[in-house]
Amino acid sequence: MAETWPSEKTISLFPLGERFPESNETTEGFIPQVKFNEHCMLFNGAGQRATTVPCGFSDTGLPIGLQIVGRPFNETMVLRIASKYEEANDWHLLSPPL
Repeated sequence: MAETWPSEKTISLFPLGERFPESNETTEGFIPQVKFNEHCMLFNGAGQRATTVPCGFSDTGLPIGLQIVGRPFNETMVLRIASKYEEANDWHLLSPPL
């Protein structure tokens, strides 16, 4: 029997957001924060399992996140891939300049 896509092993990778704040100043309130986390809300609402790992810094020094998304009830694979990603680099050990 042919395997259909997406399979139970499918994992998708997305940026945490499409836009970044202009600086590292705190943004007050829920609504301003929403525009920087579009992808999070999508997957939370769909019931898909997701986690985010650090993957670098923007030109202005703000941290950038990589979102790892799996199928519903597939936490194990999502967390395993996140762990392997962090083992392969050191972004999670670095801090942005303050």
